[in-house]
Amino acid sequence: MNTMNIKTVTACLRQHGLGVVSSAISVCYKLLSTKFQAFTDFMANDNIRSLLSREFRWFIEQQNEGKTTAYPFDRGTAFAQEFKKLALDSGSSNMLDECRVIISEMGNIIAFARMMRAAKRRLISEQISFLPTSFTLDNTIETEEGISGDDTVNTAKAEVDDVISNILNNTDTDFVRAFVNVFRGVVKKTESDNQFMRSFFCIIPALSLCFVESSLQGKEIMHKKDVSRDGYYTDDGFAVGLAFSLSVLGQTKRFECLNWSNSSQSKYAEDEDDLIQKKDAIQVKKNAKIKVAKSQASWFSSSTEDTDTLTQVEDTELKILNLAAKRLEGNKREMAMLFFAINGAQSLFKDRIDKK
Repeated sequence: MNTMNIKTVTACLRQHGLGVVSSAISVCYKLLSTKFQAFTDFMANDNIRSLLSREFRWFIEQQNEGKTTAYPFDRGTAFAQEFKKLALDSGSSNMLDECRVIISEMGNIIAFARMMRAAKRRLISEQISFLPTSFTLDNTIETEEGISGDDTVNTAKAEVDDVISNILNNTDTDFVRAFVNVFRGVVKKTESDNQFMRSFFCIIPALSLCFVESSLQGKEIMHKKDVSRDGYYTDDGFAVGLAFSLSVLGQTKRFECLNWSNSSQSKYAEDEDDLIQKKDAIQVKKNAKIKVAKSQASWFSSSTEDTDTLTQVEDTELKILNLAAKRLEGNKREMAMLFFAINGAQSLFKDRIDKK
């Protein structure tokens, strides 16, 4: 598997120079602006605004009544199903998947900007290691025999001075926080025209369920020969994009008030207990049939054949429940990993988290 990592980018900067960084960040900013505009246009859709305004009113009512209960999992599932009914004009996918893709792309752009910064810092740290602790230009360069010293030495000193100055005085700009500051300023300036953006956090439960479904499908494709869509084993771009959007819009605290993580994990735990009880009941029923068949067995009939025939229904039901348990465990694991990734991504924007 060929991947692009910090080591690869560092080698590129070592070959082409640090001037590439500013150009790459400029491209990232333009692309991020385009994606954020697409995200804003998505939120401005009348159908989206109608659904989100309903959830926002429910959230405000819960707060006014002083309720601190978690956002119901069943409500999030029903909300996601309503969203999926809204198809795009192209008909290729639904609006919920489109929103997930846009947020993932924004997260990937931010991750690339962080990689550029990390590679730049790594390259500078490698260059600094070659400088002595007490560096003086006067004793660094000596005039070779047979060469006119003044011009050559002065030119060499100037070049070395420029190189060392670039290393020691190179600014370490935090591109991620710069992006947050710029986009947050734009959102505040147009706040009166973007009132529909205040309910963005209400779509996150539905988006997380959509992401879990898409992630499991991507992992399943990795094990298939007939590839019908993109396959992947990990995707943290959605978590980074989600944390970035919440930070820019100042809705991190409001999203935490939904307690969606606790609600989803509690629902998965309840479903696991329900499956265990069903499997235990079927197993008891199966054992009872086997016991009756053995007691009625005679010298002239085979009890093994009779029990196999009698327990076919139970065996089929157990297989179905085992498949359901495996699928439930996958959903639970993917949702937990998503929240771990979101919590980690929020640390990138911790200085910009809304404190209201």
